Amino acid sequence: RMLHSKVFVIDDSVAAVGSTNMDQRSFFLNFEVALFVYTPRSVEAVAKYVEDLSRESEPHVRKTIEHNVVVETAENVAQLLS
Repeated sequence: RMLHSKVFVIDDSVAAVGSTNMDQRSFFLNFEVALFVYTPRSVEAVAKYVEDLSRESEPHVRKTIEHNVVVETAENVAQLLS
């Protein structure tokens, strides 16, 4: 199974849970949503959720295409067009 949500906790004072990717395209073109919480109890609950998920998770390494000049150029062009 895979979890695709985005979750983060900052200094035990703020936490966010949502679908927002942290890139320009997602911020300005896509309809994304994130819930920010600030109360100590809510932030603690999110932090516990992240810790529990981390304990249950296994590392996954994605197989990648061998990098060469053609692949790198194609990736750079795609990034510019996005």
